[in-house]
Amino acid sequence: NDLPAALNWVESLPYGAVKTQALTDLGYELARTDPVKAMLIPAQLPAGLDTDGFTLHSLAQFASADPVESQQLALSLPLGTLRDNALTTVAAVQAQYDGPSAARFIAENIPPGPALDRGVISVVQLWSQSSLPDASAWVSSFPESPLRNQALQSLR
Repeated sequence: NDLPAALNWVESLPYGAVKTQALTDLGYELARTDPVKAMLIPAQLPAGLDTDGFTLHSLAQFASADPVESQQLALSLPLGTLRDNALTTVAAVQAQYDGPSAARFIAENIPPGPALDRGVISVVQLWSQSSLPDASAWVSSFPESPLRNQALQSLR
């Protein structure tokens, strides 16, 4: 009933498995109402846990509520796999509502490689649900490549 008070209480618990589990559980609940605050929880969890998955879940929740701010938050992450996955996550959520912006966002911000390929396919699949002609036109503009072939296949 009172997530801020619950978070304060959990943060006051002694370090250990109970605190870790409580932070994780509370974090997923917090991601629904305050995803930005929820993204601070992974820093309190022990190394080795799947904190990236938690961060991406929270970011997806935020992207649904505020696409522009979630883009900026994803871009502020350090270069690397988590950042690339965060950019893809934000673009995928945005593609459901604004395919052209999502396509532009990943093309401008994810370097060529597997992360860009995953992002393109995610955007194509979600964008095509709302505007198959526009998503198809975007994919048709790609140079001949395995990515283009994969994107065309996902449109079928």
